[in-house]
This record gives sequence, structure tokens and C-alpha cells, in this order.
Amino acid sequence: MLRLIREHPRTPLYWFLISKGFRTYRFLPVFFARFWPDPRSPAPPGGAELLRTVAAWKFGACYDAADGLVKDAAGDRLAAPLAAVPEAKRRDPHTRFFLERNPQYALGHELACLAPITTANFTAPARRVIAHTAPEWME
Repeated sequence: MLRLIREHPRTPLYWFLISKGFRTYRFLPVFFARFWPDPRSPAPPGGAELLRTVAAWKFGACYDAADGLVKDAAGDRLAAPLAAVPEAKRRDPHTRFFLERNPQYALGHELACLAPITTANFTAPARRVIAHTAPEWME
């Protein structure tokens, strides 16, 4: 990822993520300042359309643009222990948002998400991970 940023500094890069559970969705606010869908703000101009286009291209008829979910793409579901959402986690605004947007996640539905990959969009935790895994990029 960092190599792409360095080699193509003027090319917009994005991380496309489909999230079957709240734990996966939580990677977005932990590592990116901007991403969508995000409970804190709407997608920027063109962002929602880009997300729909990528999801439809990747998943075809399994992608429901009306709710932003990929349904029945792989036919698998979360294991019961992972599908359970502890009460303490339900208080987190990102977890609540995920559950509102994907209420049938336990059936295997996945929320389509997109995050711009730029050094400016990395959060402090992302920068720490990068610093510990790829020191040659911290020139």
C-alpha cells in the first residue's frame, strides 16, 4: 500500500472493504480519518457513487445499492461467538452504526466500505503500525 502511494502520488487510491461484522468495520475508524459509510459525516462528492460502482463491479447482483450491502456472495456466515455483540460494544457509535446499517449481518450480509489511502488519511494508530512493520517507509 505504501509503495503504491510513493510510486503513484497523483493517483487516487482506495481500500475497498466488505464488513460482515462490527469488528471488521471498526478497522476503518481506527486506521482512517475519512471513510464511508461513516456515522460522523456523509461521503464526499463522488465518494458514494465510487463505492457503489466498485461494489457493483465486484459483486454484481449480490450487491444491493439501496442499502449498501453485499448479500449471499460467498454463502458463509460469522461463527456464532463472533456474531454476538457484547453489550459494552453496543455503546460504541461505530458499532451501533454498523448494526443499524447491516442488521442482518449474522446471515452473512456484508457492508461495502471505502477509505482513501493517503498518508494524510492515516490515523495515529495506523502510523504506529506502519512504523513497526515497514521502517523503510519512514524516510
